[in-house]
Amino acid sequence: MRMCALAIGVALLTCGPLTVHAQESLGGITVTILYDNTAAVQGTTPSWGFSCFIQTASDTILLDGGMVDTMLLQNASILGVDLSSTKRVFLSHDHRDHAGGLKGVFAAYLRRAGLCGKSVQAGRCSFS
Repeated sequence: MRMCALAIGVALLTCGPLTVHAQESLGGITVTILYDNTAAVQGTTPSWGFSCFIQTASDTILLDGGMVDTMLLQNASILGVDLSSTKRVFLSHDHRDHAGGLKGVFAAYLRRAGLCGKSVQAGRCSFS
């Protein structure tokens, strides 16, 4: 859990509106911006919202999901990020531009991985 908190802290420090690179590494933690209002890598689609994928030696974390699931999935594919390897999902806050894209990720990957229960509606995962 301590490594997870550190990874999220690094993500919050390295991911932001002034970030110009799609991927940054620091101390064995790699943060890849999947969804942002700028396109740092040609072929990715920018849009209002945010999502990044955090990788450590022992964990993979999806922080937020952007607004549109198809853009998130397309950007992840272009950036070479395997969302099926996601072990944890964190939502910074429940606004559509951070949670809207999660519905497609849950449907495509996380439900099969056992990270999501039976119901996925409006970007929310039900664990009941």
